[in-house]
Amino acid sequence: MADGNRSEKPSARKLLKTREDGNYVVSKEFTAAIQFTAFFILLIQFGDRL
Repeated sequence: MADGNRSEKPSARKLLKTREDGNYVVSKEFTAAIQFTAFFILLIQFGDRL
C-alpha cells in the first residue's frame, strides 16, 4: 500500500490538517524557478559591484 497509488482522494479534513501542520506540496521545478528568479534579480541589482 506504500506505492503511492491511491484509489480515493484525501478528505477535506485530512487536507486541512496537513496544511495546519505546515506540510505543503511543492514541486522541485517551482523551487528551482524561484531560486533562479531571486538570483537573477540580485545579479541585476548588485552585478555592477562585482
